[in-house]
Amino acid sequence: MKEERFPTRWELDTVSPNNPVAIQRTGHLIIANSYALRLANITKDKRALPGGAIEKDPETGEPTGVLRETEMGVVLRLIPPEPLERKVQAMKEAMQMLNSAGITSIFSALVRYPKVAHPLDPGLRVCQECWLRKEMTVRMALGLSPLGVDTVTEELVLIYAPLRGIGDEMMRFDPIGEFTFDGLTGEPTMTPEELKQILLLCAKNDIRIQVHASSDLCLRIFNEANKEVPIVGKRWIALHCFNPSEESIDIIKRLDLYVVTQPTIPYWRRTA
Repeated sequence: MKEERFPTRWELDTVSPNNPVAIQRTGHLIIANSYALRLANITKDKRALPGGAIEKDPETGEPTGVLRETEMGVVLRLIPPEPLERKVQAMKEAMQMLNSAGITSIFSALVRYPKVAHPLDPGLRVCQECWLRKEMTVRMALGLSPLGVDTVTEELVLIYAPLRGIGDEMMRFDPIGEFTFDGLTGEPTMTPEELKQILLLCAKNDIRIQVHASSDLCLRIFNEANKEVPIVGKRWIALHCFNPSEESIDIIKRLDLYVVTQPTIPYWRRTA
Protein backbone atom coordinates (compact mmCIF):
# COMPACT_ATOMS: atom_id res chain seq x y z
CA MET A 1 0.00 0.00 0.00
CA LYS A 2 2.80 2.45 0.86
CA GLU A 3 4.58 1.77 -2.42
CA GLU A 4 1.29 1.96 -4.37
CA ARG A 5 2.00 -1.20 -6.32
CA PHE A 6 0.76 -4.77 -6.55
CA PRO A 7 2.66 -7.67 -5.00
CA THR A 8 4.58 -9.94 -7.37
CA ARG A 9 4.44 -13.68 -7.88
CA TRP A 10 7.76 -14.00 -6.09
CA GLU A 11 6.48 -12.20 -3.00
CA LEU A 12 3.43 -14.47 -2.91
CA ASP A 13 5.77 -17.46 -3.29
CA THR A 14 7.45 -16.62 0.02
CA VAL A 15 4.24 -17.42 1.91
CA SER A 16 2.76 -20.05 -0.42
CA PRO A 17 5.40 -21.83 -2.50
CA ASN A 18 3.56 -25.16 -2.70
CA ASN A 19 -0.04 -24.07 -3.29
CA PRO A 20 -1.62 -22.06 -6.11
CA VAL A 21 -2.68 -18.53 -5.14
CA ALA A 22 -4.73 -15.97 -7.09
CA ILE A 23 -5.64 -12.68 -5.42
CA GLN A 24 -8.31 -10.66 -7.20
CA ARG A 25 -8.41 -6.87 -7.30
CA THR A 26 -11.80 -5.74 -8.67
CA GLY A 27 -13.08 -7.53 -11.75
CA HIS A 28 -10.14 -6.44 -13.86
CA LEU A 29 -6.96 -7.79 -12.31
CA ILE A 30 -5.52 -10.72 -10.38
CA ILE A 31 -2.08 -11.49 -8.97
CA ALA A 32 -1.05 -15.15 -9.26
CA ASN A 33 1.89 -16.89 -7.65
CA SER A 34 4.36 -19.08 -9.56
CA TYR A 35 2.47 -22.29 -8.81
CA ALA A 36 -0.76 -20.89 -10.31
CA LEU A 37 1.08 -19.53 -13.35
CA ARG A 38 2.57 -22.99 -14.00
CA LEU A 39 -0.87 -24.62 -13.79
CA ALA A 40 -2.19 -22.08 -16.30
CA ASN A 41 0.83 -22.44 -18.62
CA ILE A 42 1.57 -18.72 -18.45
CA THR A 43 5.23 -18.24 -19.38
CA LYS A 44 7.43 -15.44 -20.66
CA ASP A 45 6.64 -16.54 -24.23
CA LYS A 46 2.84 -16.52 -23.88
CA ARG A 47 1.00 -13.76 -25.70
CA ALA A 48 -1.96 -12.20 -23.93
CA LEU A 49 -5.49 -12.84 -25.12
CA PRO A 50 -7.25 -10.02 -27.01
CA GLY A 51 -8.28 -7.34 -24.51
CA GLY A 52 -5.99 -8.75 -21.82
CA ALA A 53 -2.48 -8.17 -20.52
CA ILE A 54 0.29 -10.20 -18.86
CA GLU A 55 2.58 -7.91 -16.89
CA LYS A 56 6.23 -8.89 -17.39
CA ASP A 57 9.48 -7.93 -15.71
CA PRO A 58 11.19 -5.36 -17.98
CA GLU A 59 14.63 -6.95 -17.47
CA THR A 60 13.92 -10.69 -17.61
CA GLY A 61 10.61 -10.82 -19.50
CA GLU A 62 9.20 -13.19 -16.88
CA PRO A 63 5.54 -12.72 -15.89
CA THR A 64 5.28 -10.81 -12.60
CA GLY A 65 2.02 -12.54 -11.72
CA VAL A 66 -0.20 -9.55 -12.56
CA LEU A 67 -2.88 -10.54 -15.10
CA ARG A 68 -5.46 -8.10 -16.45
CA GLU A 69 -8.89 -8.35 -18.07
CA THR A 70 -9.44 -11.38 -20.33
CA GLU A 71 -6.14 -12.96 -19.27
CA MET A 72 -7.53 -13.37 -15.73
CA GLY A 73 -9.84 -16.15 -16.87
CA VAL A 74 -6.93 -18.44 -17.77
CA VAL A 75 -6.19 -18.76 -14.03
CA LEU A 76 -9.66 -18.24 -12.56
CA ARG A 77 -11.11 -21.15 -14.55
CA LEU A 78 -8.77 -23.47 -12.62
CA ILE A 79 -10.38 -22.65 -9.25
CA PRO A 80 -12.79 -25.38 -8.11
CA PRO A 81 -16.38 -24.19 -7.57
CA GLU A 82 -17.53 -23.54 -4.03
CA PRO A 83 -20.47 -25.49 -2.55
CA LEU A 84 -23.88 -23.91 -3.15
CA GLU A 85 -24.64 -23.45 0.54
CA ARG A 86 -21.41 -21.54 1.09
CA LYS A 87 -22.25 -19.21 -1.78
CA VAL A 88 -25.80 -18.68 -0.51
CA GLN A 89 -24.49 -17.77 2.94
CA ALA A 90 -21.95 -15.38 1.41
CA MET A 91 -24.67 -13.66 -0.63
CA LYS A 92 -26.88 -13.25 2.44
CA GLU A 93 -23.99 -11.70 4.35
CA ALA A 94 -23.26 -9.36 1.43
CA MET A 95 -26.89 -8.25 1.32
CA GLN A 96 -26.79 -7.56 5.06
CA MET A 97 -23.71 -5.39 4.56
CA LEU A 98 -25.54 -3.43 1.86
CA ASN A 99 -28.58 -3.04 4.11
CA SER A 100 -26.38 -1.70 6.92
CA ALA A 101 -25.29 1.09 4.56
CA GLY A 102 -28.91 1.88 3.60
CA ILE A 103 -28.72 0.18 0.21
CA THR A 104 -31.88 -1.69 -0.77
CA SER A 105 -31.56 -2.17 -4.57
CA ILE A 106 -28.69 -3.21 -6.84
CA PHE A 107 -27.91 -4.27 -10.39
CA SER A 108 -25.65 -7.29 -10.77
CA ALA A 109 -23.94 -8.58 -13.89
CA LEU A 110 -22.90 -11.77 -12.11
CA VAL A 111 -24.90 -14.09 -14.35
CA ARG A 112 -22.31 -15.36 -16.82
CA TYR A 113 -22.87 -16.94 -20.21
CA PRO A 114 -20.27 -19.49 -21.37
CA LYS A 115 -20.87 -20.70 -24.93
CA VAL A 116 -21.20 -24.35 -24.00
CA ALA A 117 -23.33 -24.04 -20.86
CA HIS A 118 -26.92 -23.35 -20.04
CA PRO A 119 -27.54 -19.72 -19.01
CA LEU A 120 -28.76 -20.88 -15.58
CA ASP A 121 -25.17 -20.85 -14.32
CA PRO A 122 -23.92 -21.02 -10.70
CA GLY A 123 -24.25 -17.25 -10.23
CA LEU A 124 -27.91 -17.28 -11.10
CA ARG A 125 -28.39 -20.49 -9.14
CA VAL A 126 -27.30 -18.72 -5.95
CA CYS A 127 -29.63 -15.77 -6.59
CA GLN A 128 -32.48 -18.14 -7.39
CA GLU A 129 -31.91 -20.12 -4.19
CA CYS A 130 -32.01 -16.99 -2.00
CA TRP A 131 -35.14 -15.85 -3.85
CA LEU A 132 -36.91 -19.22 -3.48
CA ARG A 133 -36.14 -19.27 0.24
CA LYS A 134 -37.51 -15.70 0.54
CA GLU A 135 -34.23 -14.67 2.16
CA MET A 136 -33.40 -11.76 -0.13
CA THR A 137 -33.10 -8.42 1.67
CA VAL A 138 -31.94 -6.47 -1.40
CA ARG A 139 -33.91 -5.99 -4.62
CA MET A 140 -31.78 -7.28 -7.49
CA ALA A 141 -31.83 -6.70 -11.24
CA LEU A 142 -29.77 -9.35 -13.03
CA GLY A 143 -27.86 -8.91 -16.25
CA LEU A 144 -26.76 -11.76 -18.49
CA SER A 145 -23.06 -11.29 -19.27
CA PRO A 146 -20.83 -12.94 -21.85
CA LEU A 147 -17.94 -14.81 -20.25
CA GLY A 148 -14.33 -14.06 -21.12
CA VAL A 149 -13.83 -13.98 -24.87
CA ASP A 150 -17.43 -14.98 -25.60
CA THR A 151 -19.55 -12.27 -27.11
CA VAL A 152 -23.17 -11.36 -27.69
CA THR A 153 -24.55 -13.57 -30.44
CA GLU A 154 -27.93 -14.21 -31.99
CA GLU A 155 -28.01 -17.41 -29.92
CA LEU A 156 -27.57 -15.46 -26.68
CA VAL A 157 -30.26 -12.94 -27.67
CA LEU A 158 -32.72 -15.74 -28.43
CA ILE A 159 -31.97 -17.33 -25.05
CA TYR A 160 -32.27 -14.06 -23.19
CA ALA A 161 -35.33 -12.55 -24.86
CA PRO A 162 -37.88 -14.83 -23.09
CA LEU A 163 -36.24 -14.03 -19.72
CA ARG A 164 -36.85 -10.28 -19.86
CA GLY A 165 -39.02 -9.13 -16.99
CA ILE A 166 -39.24 -12.59 -15.38
CA GLY A 167 -39.30 -12.40 -11.59
CA ASP A 168 -40.93 -10.12 -9.05
CA GLU A 169 -40.09 -6.97 -7.09
CA MET A 170 -37.15 -8.73 -5.38
CA MET A 171 -35.41 -10.24 -8.42
CA ARG A 172 -35.85 -9.86 -12.15
CA PHE A 173 -33.83 -9.83 -15.37
CA ASP A 174 -32.90 -6.54 -16.98
CA PRO A 175 -30.17 -5.86 -19.59
CA ILE A 176 -27.52 -7.95 -21.27
CA GLY A 177 -24.20 -6.96 -19.75
CA GLU A 178 -21.64 -6.19 -18.42
CA PHE A 179 -20.40 -6.61 -21.99
CA THR A 180 -16.84 -5.41 -22.61
CA PHE A 181 -15.67 -3.59 -25.71
CA ASP A 182 -12.71 -1.74 -24.21
CA GLY A 183 -11.47 -2.85 -20.82
CA LEU A 184 -9.33 -0.85 -18.45
CA THR A 185 -6.28 -1.79 -20.49
CA GLY A 186 -7.72 0.38 -23.26
CA GLU A 187 -7.38 -2.46 -25.76
CA PRO A 188 -10.59 -3.32 -27.68
CA THR A 189 -11.70 -6.94 -27.42
CA MET A 190 -13.15 -6.83 -30.94
CA THR A 191 -13.31 -4.64 -34.02
CA PRO A 192 -15.61 -1.59 -34.21
CA GLU A 193 -17.66 -3.38 -36.88
CA GLU A 194 -18.16 -6.39 -34.59
CA LEU A 195 -19.39 -4.13 -31.79
CA LYS A 196 -21.73 -2.34 -34.19
CA GLN A 197 -23.28 -5.65 -35.28
CA ILE A 198 -23.87 -6.59 -31.64
CA LEU A 199 -25.54 -3.23 -30.94
CA LEU A 200 -27.75 -3.60 -34.01
CA LEU A 201 -28.66 -7.17 -33.01
CA CYS A 202 -29.81 -5.97 -29.58
CA ALA A 203 -31.60 -2.92 -31.00
CA LYS A 204 -33.55 -4.99 -33.52
CA ASN A 205 -34.63 -7.44 -30.79
CA ASP A 206 -35.47 -4.68 -28.29
CA ILE A 207 -32.83 -5.96 -25.83
CA ARG A 208 -31.38 -3.47 -23.38
CA ILE A 209 -27.58 -3.66 -23.27
CA GLN A 210 -24.86 -2.51 -20.88
CA VAL A 211 -21.48 -1.96 -22.55
CA HIS A 212 -18.10 -1.41 -20.92
CA ALA A 213 -17.80 1.94 -22.68
CA SER A 214 -14.54 3.50 -21.53
CA SER A 215 -13.57 5.32 -24.73
CA ASP A 216 -14.76 7.82 -27.29
CA LEU A 217 -14.50 5.10 -29.94
CA CYS A 218 -17.09 2.94 -28.18
CA LEU A 219 -19.63 5.76 -27.98
CA ARG A 220 -19.01 6.73 -31.60
CA ILE A 221 -20.07 3.19 -32.52
CA PHE A 222 -23.23 3.66 -30.43
CA ASN A 223 -23.89 6.73 -32.54
CA GLU A 224 -23.31 4.86 -35.81
CA ALA A 225 -25.66 2.03 -34.76
CA ASN A 226 -28.35 4.55 -33.84
CA LYS A 227 -28.36 5.85 -37.42
CA GLU A 228 -29.51 2.42 -38.63
CA VAL A 229 -31.75 1.32 -35.74
CA PRO A 230 -32.82 4.04 -33.27
CA ILE A 231 -31.86 3.34 -29.67
CA VAL A 232 -33.05 6.60 -28.13
CA GLY A 233 -35.42 5.82 -25.27
CA LYS A 234 -34.28 2.20 -24.92
CA ARG A 235 -32.42 3.02 -21.68
CA TRP A 236 -29.09 1.60 -22.88
CA ILE A 237 -26.18 1.86 -20.46
CA ALA A 238 -22.63 3.17 -20.89
CA LEU A 239 -20.72 1.43 -18.12
CA HIS A 240 -17.91 3.15 -16.18
CA CYS A 241 -17.43 5.90 -18.80
CA PHE A 242 -14.77 7.61 -16.69
CA ASN A 243 -13.27 10.91 -17.85
CA PRO A 244 -15.58 11.26 -20.89
CA SER A 245 -14.66 13.83 -23.54
CA GLU A 246 -17.03 16.57 -24.69
CA GLU A 247 -17.74 14.43 -27.74
CA SER A 248 -18.78 11.46 -25.57
CA ILE A 249 -20.93 13.63 -23.33
CA ASP A 250 -22.71 14.99 -26.41
CA ILE A 251 -23.42 11.45 -27.70
CA ILE A 252 -24.69 10.38 -24.27
CA LYS A 253 -27.13 13.30 -24.24
CA ARG A 254 -28.36 12.83 -27.80
CA LEU A 255 -28.89 9.08 -27.45
CA ASP A 256 -30.41 9.40 -23.97
CA LEU A 257 -27.94 6.86 -22.56
CA TYR A 258 -27.67 5.98 -18.89
CA VAL A 259 -24.20 6.21 -17.35
CA VAL A 260 -23.22 3.78 -14.60
CA THR A 261 -19.91 4.96 -13.18
CA GLN A 262 -17.83 4.48 -10.04
CA PRO A 263 -15.42 6.95 -8.43
CA THR A 264 -13.10 4.04 -7.65
CA ILE A 265 -12.27 3.58 -11.35
CA PRO A 266 -10.11 6.74 -11.76
CA TYR A 267 -8.35 5.81 -8.49
CA TRP A 268 -7.80 2.27 -9.72
CA ARG A 269 -6.27 3.53 -12.97
CA ARG A 270 -3.91 5.81 -11.06
CA THR A 271 -2.58 2.97 -8.90
CA ALA A 272 -2.70 0.31 -11.62
